Amino acid sequence: CVALARYQVWTERPCSDRPDGFLCRTTDSNACWEQERFLKGPFRCDDAPCQQECADGEGGVRCSCFHGYVPDAGDPRRCRLHCAQQSCPAVCAAGGAACRCADGFLLDGFLLDGPRCVDIDECHMGQCDQICLNTFGSFLCSCRPGF
Repeated sequence: CVALARYQVWTERPCSDRPDGFLCRTTDSNACWEQERFLKGPFRCDDAPCQQECADGEGGVRCSCFHGYVPDAGDPRRCRLHCAQQSCPAVCAAGGAACRCADGFLLDGFLLDGPRCVDIDECHMGQCDQICLNTFGSFLCSCRPGF
């Protein structure tokens, strides 16, 4: 399957069609996340178009994210936390005063190895009218046949 992103960036992966996009079939947990995005235009890294990392290229810039972050689907210049396991470490401010989790995950207390983030089951929150499939860090709504 091939999907065309809002910012004219092509992504191609083995996948299954879904009404709201595609699901990837791979054992690599980060295979479907672009590690960097090339933005065409009169951009230069001196103008700070990228939130985290930037490299000048011919005809634009290449934005990338620090380890543990992925480009935001809504704005590839920005980065967001990404969790690729069932339970992930939280990102905390110095001293652990404030901790946060990737979208779709919830802080699950402070364990011996530090605060952890666990997947939220959005299907238990009544997010879908008919059929709900909880996915890792998100969920999919679909309709029964005939609707």
